[in-house]
Amino acid sequence: MPNLGRREPYPPIGPAHDPLSLYRQMMDFLMWLEERNTLRHTLKHWELYLRYFVSWCDERGLTRPAEITRPILERYQRHLFLKRKKNGAPLSANDAGLAGDADPQVVPMAHAQQPGVV
Repeated sequence: MPNLGRREPYPPIGPAHDPLSLYRQMMDFLMWLEERNTLRHTLKHWELYLRYFVSWCDERGLTRPAEITRPILERYQRHLFLKRKKNGAPLSANDAGLAGDADPQVVPMAHAQQPGVV
């Protein structure tokens, strides 16, 4: 993935060498978006939102899409609901794009879906 206006690329999250890892799936998805001429601004936001989710998963030992179930997504949603901005206020839709304070809607990647897995 090319540098999207950053001085240095972000570091990999979790087992970057594993082609089935969430991180590699995220990077494949971002490359797919880029190949379809997605706007740079949109790519930056997708990367921000997905990195936040993948980091959250990695902190909990979840490294592959098959490990992401409905209860896991509900826990992530609750995490976002309880998250507060630096001033103590809850997040809102207007906070999108603020580093680490965005409320991403994580869309399952088509190539990562399996029966019984969200």
